[in-house]
Amino acid sequence: MTRKSRSDSVTAATDAFRKAGASFVWPVDTVSKMVDEDKQGHAQRIADQIYQSRAAADWRPFDATQIAQLSIVTVDLDILQTMISQTGYVTRKEGSKGQQVLARNPLLDPIVQLQNRQITLARSLALTGAQTDGRTVANGAKAQASAQSTIDDLDDLLARPN
Repeated sequence: MTRKSRSDSVTAATDAFRKAGASFVWPVDTVSKMVDEDKQGHAQRIADQIYQSRAAADWRPFDATQIAQLSIVTVDLDILQTMISQTGYVTRKEGSKGQQVLARNPLLDPIVQLQNRQITLARSLALTGAQTDGRTVANGAKAQASAQSTIDDLDDLLARPN
């Protein structure tokens, strides 16, 4: 038997806005869509997952640009990882005297660059920390303060803790 979570818990609130399924709107004015429609579809799915990881109110305007860039980097990294899985980390090439020598796969350099960019973008979007983002907590605190001020403005018919 699975345990039912409380409807007023942080987990329930997080699940509720994730289920709302807000779709990411690609910022075409700052980031061009990928030419290949399949790649763009893949990038859009990744962007949707990133965007849905937080409440819509917690995203800053510039975050859309970074989400799009992170999605494109992730798709490109996935493609390169697939290519290197097929060819291997070490390849054969012809040496200076015509002999076959083992060499490091040249795809490793762009993979490292993309991984570094991916990490940088994820950090700038605060995606590498805890499940609850600080901005979500701050917005919740603002809503709670607003509700408390409304309650304080009402007459004394409400029971209050001491």
